Amino acid sequence: MAIFGYVIKKNFVSSKNKVDLRKWEYIHGSSYMSSTAVKAILEESKNHFHSNFSDIFYTGFIAEAAGITLIDAKKHFGIANLLTIPECDKSGRPFLFCISNVNDESEAKLGGFDKAFEDLKSLKCPK
Repeated sequence: MAIFGYVIKKNFVSSKNKVDLRKWEYIHGSSYMSSTAVKAILEESKNHFHSNFSDIFYTGFIAEAAGITLIDAKKHFGIANLLTIPECDKSGRPFLFCISNVNDESEAKLGGFDKAFEDLKSLKCPK
C-alpha cells in the first residue's frame, strides 16, 4: 500500500486518548493512492478522532497507523526544464520521470514538448 505525492515533515499533536507530539510525515496537496491504501485509510480512520487538517489526518496520522508507505514525488518530478544530475535507483535508473512546464517554455517553442521529452529520456545517472 502506498501514497505518492509531496511529502512534508512537521511536528504535530495526534490524539486518540492521549497527547502525542512527534515529527509526522504527510502528503501535501494532491496525491495518487493505491486502492488498497484508500480502503485501509477509510477503515483506520474510524478508530481516530477526526482533524480538520485533512492532509495531515488522512495521509499522515491515519496512513502511518494503517502501515501505508509514503513515496516522495520530489524524486520523480522536475521543475520546469532544469535537468540536473538526477537521483538514481540501485540499478542506475533516474527516479525523475516528469518535468513540470512551469513557465510555458515547452509551449512557447515549436517542438518544445518533443525536446523536453528527449531531454528527459536522455538523463543518465553518474557512475
